[in-house]
Amino acid sequence: MAHLQRKVFTLEGVEFYGCFSFMKAGLVYADRLTTVSKTYSKEILTPEHGFGMEGALRYHQNKLSGILNGADYGEWDPQIDSHIKTRYGPKSLKGKQECKKSLARKLSLKLTEHTPLLCMVTRLSPQKGIDLMVQRFAEIMEQGAALVILGSGDHRYEMFFKEQNQNYPKRFRFLSGFNEKLAHQIIAGSDLLLMPSLYEPCGLTQMYALRYGTVPIVRRVGGLADTIKAFQSGTSTGTGFLLYPSKASQWVPLIKKALALYPRKKVWRSLMLNGMKQDFSWEQAAKHYERLYRRALASK
Repeated sequence: MAHLQRKVFTLEGVEFYGCFSFMKAGLVYADRLTTVSKTYSKEILTPEHGFGMEGALRYHQNKLSGILNGADYGEWDPQIDSHIKTRYGPKSLKGKQECKKSLARKLSLKLTEHTPLLCMVTRLSPQKGIDLMVQRFAEIMEQGAALVILGSGDHRYEMFFKEQNQNYPKRFRFLSGFNEKLAHQIIAGSDLLLMPSLYEPCGLTQMYALRYGTVPIVRRVGGLADTIKAFQSGTSTGTGFLLYPSKASQWVPLIKKALALYPRKKVWRSLMLNGMKQDFSWEQAAKHYERLYRRALASK
């Protein structure tokens, strides 16, 4: 502090509620600012998501942009995935059913060929929308689908889901911790992915799910809003189902809506293929970063 010019320690500089903020210094003096999705770059301009930095971010929003993270398709692609029972791709989806059967056997789930399988691969924290899952768990299970959750985090959530293993022994399985191989098997073997995150700067799991033909049901925030397009049954466009942030009460009805489409095999196949065709690779992200760097250099 002793070596800083007084004009730097101001509201427009590094001063933050009477203290020095390294984060604010970075925001103020950077040539360009990026977040990991376009929607999140707008969300952080609000008090809800700015965590005290929204004022500085709004002041410098002319140099703020959002670029999605990339998915590593060298690791996450059902056509080359060594972790799953049977490899598959857009031209042949038969292998996905084999992955589902294999996962059901592995987890001792009693599924028929008509039982949809939902999944979550997540941290068990409030940010991930776990409270909504806990509050509506019985209603979700009343829909007749099976559900697998892999994750770890808050003890209260782990205890709740462990209890549900006993309540729904044939259709629910909670697996505590994280296992890379099992994560691949769950994504490949499931029909739908649940991501009710309260906020999600980018998110990668929904990108993986799309690649594996596992239809995402997500809250319309951050990178989830930028990567999932609402399915329109009339035109068979879109890649998943979105919950508006202010309508948490519609979470179960949204799941019910998705499950109602599942028996319509032709429509469901279109929905799966729409997702599998998406390209969220690092090659795409790199192009956006290159353009951003060139603009930054040109402005110097």
